[in-house]
Amino acid sequence: MTENKTKRPPSYYKYKKEHPTVSFILNRELKEALDKLKGDKSYGQTVIQIIESKVNPDLSKQIKEMQEEISILNKQSEFLRGLQRFEVPCAKCGEPMNITSNDKNWHTKVIPRLRNAFRDWGHLWNCPNEK
Repeated sequence: MTENKTKRPPSYYKYKKEHPTVSFILNRELKEALDKLKGDKSYGQTVIQIIESKVNPDLSKQIKEMQEEISILNKQSEFLRGLQRFEVPCAKCGEPMNITSNDKNWHTKVIPRLRNAFRDWGHLWNCPNEK
């Protein structure tokens, strides 16, 4: 039997990534208590209110700090995705040297030396320029 997979636009997946679904099971007493606390708000709004303020004031501060940390890490990750880098041993001491495209001599010294070092290299098979 084949599954009926609905094609969804990219915005759907982006939304789901940014707004993940969380579900949980409660016993009847907890569900009734949540309903009383909820009032005319949605369950999502109620849970957010509980997390941010009612459960533990320190928890709200910790969540905010973690969100800020995640934001910083996401920015660093974005930056690193565009960074070209590699590691080579130092010719004098043998310790690893990290060379990145942020180095001031990347275009003037590193790239020309890399191109020279690998000038005879090519694809092992299926080279686009092979006749």
